[in-house]
Amino acid sequence: SKSGRTIGQYLRDEAFVPLQIDDEIYFGLPVNQDSFPDERRAKLDAMSSLENLWPTGALPEGLMSKLLLQPNSYVGRAFRNPQLSSMPSLMDFDRREVLETEIPAANSVATARAVATMYRAAERAINATQRATTARPDGSNTTSTATATAATSVDSNNALGLSQKALDRCLQPAKPGRCNGWVEEVFGLECCIGAGFILSAPPPNNKEEEHSRSGDGTGAGAGRFLATPNGFGTGGAGGSFGYCDPDTEIAYAYVMNRCGQFIFEDPRDFVLRSKMYEVVQELRRNEGGQASSLLNLEKLNTPHYLCKRYMDAHPELAPL
Repeated sequence: SKSGRTIGQYLRDEAFVPLQIDDEIYFGLPVNQDSFPDERRAKLDAMSSLENLWPTGALPEGLMSKLLLQPNSYVGRAFRNPQLSSMPSLMDFDRREVLETEIPAANSVATARAVATMYRAAERAINATQRATTARPDGSNTTSTATATAATSVDSNNALGLSQKALDRCLQPAKPGRCNGWVEEVFGLECCIGAGFILSAPPPNNKEEEHSRSGDGTGAGAGRFLATPNGFGTGGAGGSFGYCDPDTEIAYAYVMNRCGQFIFEDPRDFVLRSKMYEVVQELRRNEGGQASSLLNLEKLNTPHYLCKRYMDAHPELAPL
């Protein structure tokens, strides 16, 4: 930043401290182990070396061959940064010297509560702004400048003082890229990406695509894309995931130390989220919610086709 702060220092000052989670989330562990002893950190348990070659069905087709045979490919370079062992492994990120290094989008150490608190700050700010929007007699909406400023100022509903422009960017629908459409270069999967987040999937375009969205990698809608159920968020290596769903007023995070192979939407995370949405649906029904307030559980609980393929092969992982 202009003040000379590193990205970790900036996030601590501007986000972690205001949200009172500065003792639960770190972007670069303190070098002084007295400030954060190793006993506080859950140790990773991940595949290493040639174990990654075992065909589990969790990885996209061709990813491992690119990783091994094309080291200069995008995936080869991404998975070898840093490369501290002969074969790229998540266990490299269990080393203290790596975790003390600030690597953007790679090695934050946090509790699930801290990650969810970050997304809750965005969810509260978005819904505070929406509640400040007033309806005109003709059915259109308008928000006065004063009201919008109040809704995005620093208060209990917007602890980070997120601007309306920043919130609007997070809520923009995903769009295909100019060169490769929906295909993301590193993993070779169709992804919904925007504003630095994974976004929700676009709706199917027609009935044919509607019926093909259940998980074969074709068509459109849920199941085809790496996407959040709704809203915006991002996954982490090994199966972690955090996002906020403003429509449902949910901020969610799942973290683990037993790492899976999934790039996104680990079955363990998926079944927890499915149950969470079912509970929210039941609460809304019990509160007398109208049909318009009920959730589209079919869309929200449709897994990505790689996750579905894995659960079909391992029925013990299917939702109860």
